[in-house]
Amino acid sequence: MTHTSKTTNPDAALLAMIKRHDEIWAETDRLSDLAEKARSLHPGPRYSVLVTEASDLEPRIAATPAFTAAGLTGKRRVIGRAEFDDDDRIIAAILKLDAERVAAEH
Repeated sequence: MTHTSKTTNPDAALLAMIKRHDEIWAETDRLSDLAEKARSLHPGPRYSVLVTEASDLEPRIAATPAFTAAGLTGKRRVIGRAEFDDDDRIIAAILKLDAERVAAEH
C-alpha cells in the first residue's frame, strides 16, 4: 500500500471565496451589458441577488488572512473592486500583515 502525502493550500478557503467573487463580478458585468443593450434601467432581480452576495463576501475576504502570493493577489483584487473606505487604514494594515506573512513563507 502506497501512502501519498496530501498537502493542503493554507489559502484554500480564501481562494474559494475569491473565485466565487470573480464569478459574481463577471456575471454582474454580463447582466449589466445585456441591460444596457436592451436599454433597460435595471439588469434584473438576479443582478441584485449577486450584488448582495458579493457585498457579503467582500468583508469576509478582507478579514481572512492570506498565506500565499496567489491569495494575497486575489485579496487585493477583491478589495480594489470593493472600494472600501479606508480612512482609518485598517485595510492597509491587514494587507501589510498579509504581505509580511507571505514574504515569511518564502
